[in-house]
Amino acid sequence: PAFPSGHATKSVALAAPLIFDKISNKLVTKVSKIVVSSTAILVCLSRIILGAHYLSDVLAGAGWSVLCLPVSVFLTNRVLSRMSPERYEFASRIWILVYIALIILVAII
Repeated sequence: PAFPSGHATKSVALAAPLIFDKISNKLVTKVSKIVVSSTAILVCLSRIILGAHYLSDVLAGAGWSVLCLPVSVFLTNRVLSRMSPERYEFASRIWILVYIALIILVAII
């Protein structure tokens, strides 16, 4: 039906920053990484099991998300390097709202 799988792309794109981030070794962080990665894997598997996509569609979608992660990290670091420390808190609130909006968008679509 579609190449690559949009569901796989979106679920991995939302999970990848947390999965690959080395925030801390706290139990809460480890559990949240497991929950988020399990959710992304289940979304990818559901697309195949339901017959909506082939394995190649899902792998291409997940791969596209993982390939775009370094670009987004690079751009984020460029923005942060130009920002004053006083604006970090404001920017983090905006980014959290954007992240929540993306999660809602994925749930709707």
